[in-house]
Amino acid sequence: MRNPLQEARIEQATGEREAEAQQFAAGIADIMARWSVHDADGTARRAEYRDIMVLVRKRTHLRVYESALRTHRIPFLTSRRGGMLDTLEAEDIQALLTFLITPFADLELAQVLRSPIFACSDGDLMQLSQDETDGSWWSRLQRCVQSGAASAELSRAHRLLNNWLDRADKLPVHDLLDRIYFEGDLLHRYEAALPAEMVETIRANLQAFMEIALNVDAGRYPSLPRFLAELRELRTADNNESPDEGKVGEVGNAVRIYTVHEAKGLEAPIVWLLDANDTQRKPNNYDVLLDWPPNAPQPVHFSLFTDKRGRGAKRAVYFDADENYMRREEMNLLYVAMTRAKQALLVSGNGELKETSWYGRISAAGGR
Repeated sequence: MRNPLQEARIEQATGEREAEAQQFAAGIADIMARWSVHDADGTARRAEYRDIMVLVRKRTHLRVYESALRTHRIPFLTSRRGGMLDTLEAEDIQALLTFLITPFADLELAQVLRSPIFACSDGDLMQLSQDETDGSWWSRLQRCVQSGAASAELSRAHRLLNNWLDRADKLPVHDLLDRIYFEGDLLHRYEAALPAEMVETIRANLQAFMEIALNVDAGRYPSLPRFLAELRELRTADNNESPDEGKVGEVGNAVRIYTVHEAKGLEAPIVWLLDANDTQRKPNNYDVLLDWPPNAPQPVHFSLFTDKRGRGAKRAVYFDADENYMRREEMNLLYVAMTRAKQALLVSGNGELKETSWYGRISAAGGR
């Protein structure tokens, strides 16, 4: 076994996708340093982050590219499907609500105290942890405040938590969250504690969490514990059921990241198409095979299929027609992606070049 105090961990070699992500972030930095764009009236000016739109076909690997942007301190705005409850700010709120129904939950209390909600220092937490008196951290915090040894942050946390504990079993979940947001000044405290490039996304996620109390199950929760149980189920659900990250409204000076479908109707001076060498599709292990001409009163063919072995030769013509339709849709989507760019289109990918990929098609067209 490696001794982590004496021997550094051997880092795995950077993967191809990570390499593309680093190249992408470095490319954005180079655009900011050297590129110019033209406004509608033809006036040239230095490119800004807001002039760049980044497009991906799917969100699967979006975190890799976002991590590279954060490393290079590049502001960006994005919204991911199904990831809201796993964000740090949503986890902070869930930890706070968990503490309000179980005041002996020391780990959750420590997380909340250290979060931007209260912004307690490491020294404050060490002070509580070194209390030799038995009892929960909440009881230690109470004694610390009563003795006059608490910092201003700990005193503020004690006062607010006391108020919220008194109301946790009396107010509906949405009303309790509304009080927490207002009395704790959550939006401003998170904005002050985080980099400027994350402010819009954090604000949108905090507002989206508030909306869950009304939108999920129409807000019908008999208690705060039931609400938290519902959140735990949503976190383990697939992306179609788990709440999405908040929709960012005001763009500001930041790179915008969308899926190609989301970008329909939008334009930008500079568009960067990421992961364009990927040709993988979601496997259709079971689906409906349908042939219904537009003017026909009923389908010409309707059947169910599972894996390829059970499809049969008689249905080959319908599968071929379905495959041709999918290819046309992919080309239509590529057209949408490329025409979002008003002045410059950049395309990147990773792995061995595939001629049938978007990258391969664009590269071949550029060569001609």
